Amino acid sequence: MENKTDNENNWKKYTLIAILLIIVLLFQVNSYKRKFVDLERQINGINRQFYSLEQNLNYSINRIEDHLSQSLSDVISHEIDYENIDTGAKTVDVQISFETKEVDPEAKYYVLYSPIDENKDTEIAVNFLNGTRFHSNFTLSYMNNYSFKIIEKAKDGGIRRLNHDDIYLYIYDDLFRYKTTINSSEISESNTHIAYGFSVINKTFGLDDLAIDKVELSLYYQGFLVYNEDITNNNDRNMMNLNTNNNSTSSFGYSTSDHLIKEDKEDEIEIKYFYAKIVKEELREAYPDFFNKGDNNLNSKLDSIIVVTMKSGQKVTLS
Repeated sequence: MENKTDNENNWKKYTLIAILLIIVLLFQVNSYKRKFVDLERQINGINRQFYSLEQNLNYSINRIEDHLSQSLSDVISHEIDYENIDTGAKTVDVQISFETKEVDPEAKYYVLYSPIDENKDTEIAVNFLNGTRFHSNFTLSYMNNYSFKIIEKAKDGGIRRLNHDDIYLYIYDDLFRYKTTINSSEISESNTHIAYGFSVINKTFGLDDLAIDKVELSLYYQGFLVYNEDITNNNDRNMMNLNTNNNSTSSFGYSTSDHLIKEDKEDEIEIKYFYAKIVKEELREAYPDFFNKGDNNLNSKLDSIIVVTMKSGQKVTLS
């Protein structure tokens, strides 16, 4: 009986010890949790400080590089532009002017130009204007973007580059890559039709040859052409409307081309709207292997390509 009482007392003692240990452990766990939270806050604070330091360092490096470039360059300023676009010869007239820190009266000065994708410099002599300013006109193909260097040839035959960084003129990009853009677009689909509508901004540079002559819409299913239409004369936006009682869905989006409207002269751009309405049943009948009668959302399976042809014959592909 006495042993039983001792065992019970020991069990109570161990239970109490265990409970105390659990309480201590719980207290320590909570304490560690708070420490981990505090540590996480400190780490986040350090990360923010490092990010801020990195931003400041990058800014300082860029400033140093700019100052270094300016100090190494003997060209104080430059202006470069082009005009007189000739769509027959595919050329433009380029004007470049620059001012140097000093002029050697016995030296001659030149501009070297090269297509950006090539390493083939062509030399053009420049005309002295006054003081330390120079100017030159020359004709280039508009089928390239160009980089320019300015050099000085001394009387003793020495050649010195005056501009530390290349000067760039993106003629091809202006006339091809960014000349014609989709400004806004919308797609609507009902049980019976798919409708595509979009507005196009086209920079003509004041030339009739660079105005829009033809617009075609092509639809592809996994790379296979399933629809093509000349939509040049489809300009009535109201024709985009579909029967909303047939579970019609639509979407609308804007591009980043709106600034062209504000920056360019009105007589140098044209803004036109085009649309196309496709009968879904005709697609199903023409391509039964691609589409079946159970397909309701055909638009999600199609990729659209828009080809804009200018009066000069130049083509621009938009998607």
